[in-house]
Amino acid sequence: MNDWSPLSTAPVNPVLPQTLAEMIAYYRARAAEYDAWFYRQGRYDRGEQNNRQWFAETKLVEAALEAAMLRGRNCGRCKGKGVVPVD
Repeated sequence: MNDWSPLSTAPVNPVLPQTLAEMIAYYRARAAEYDAWFYRQGRYDRGEQNNRQWFAETKLVEAALEAAMLRGRNCGRCKGKGVVPVD
């Protein structure tokens, strides 16, 4: 039997609290590096032309995801610390 339903709000495979805490700590510790990577800052800066292409491509992906009208608890697009749209 399939436990998943697109209308379900309850998690099918809940994460254990300790595991969740470890995951949160892991990503918080690296959030600044993820931000630098996503925004092409510091060592991740690939020059004006490459950065412009990167940001144009990310806008295409974000538009495609928005057009797909995905909703739910697992559809957030996280990039670094705090740039998480709430659906």
